[in-house]
Amino acid sequence: MSLHTVYKRTVIPASLRDDLLKSAGCLPYSREVEIGGYITKGAVYYTNGSFDNVPVPAGKKIVFHTHPPKDRGDMPSELDILNMIFSKWDTSILLTEHKLIVIERTAEFDAIVESIEKRHDKHAIDAATILKTKGADALFYYLARTILKKHLHGNGVSHRTWPKQWESLLVNNLGLKLKTWDCVPYSCAA
Repeated sequence: MSLHTVYKRTVIPASLRDDLLKSAGCLPYSREVEIGGYITKGAVYYTNGSFDNVPVPAGKKIVFHTHPPKDRGDMPSELDILNMIFSKWDTSILLTEHKLIVIERTAEFDAIVESIEKRHDKHAIDAATILKTKGADALFYYLARTILKKHLHGNGVSHRTWPKQWESLLVNNLGLKLKTWDCVPYSCAA
């Protein structure tokens, strides 16, 4: 298994480069797998993942990933939001079969992340032990339950209620900027 992700590149035409929404029209999409990567001023860099996951680089400013048609596919998952918290992304874009969702970091969100990171530091040994003994899935649930308890469960948000409450959580409880458009990915429109 390679630790280095190889990215394909799609050039963004010069006429679309100054508008993030227009640049998003260059994002690749597949009904078979998640695709993810990052966007620069002049190009989209991407790689294919599995049906349920794709690696997205933590150190980039503008990232994206897609969801193929699946249950809850037209919304970010809880893991997508955890990734926003623990990465340094300014903008995270989700392209689904029916939606384009743009999530942007704010100063309010940064303050909340700082308080979450302090709690994360407090629980780092427990988290590392769970990761080693039980794996990444168990660690995710530990993080959601322990570190994000104030922002998720304290507001009545759970995996069961996520579809109805994710937008409110992002905007009202985490202070993120959220824009959503109905759309059909360009690669599916033909």
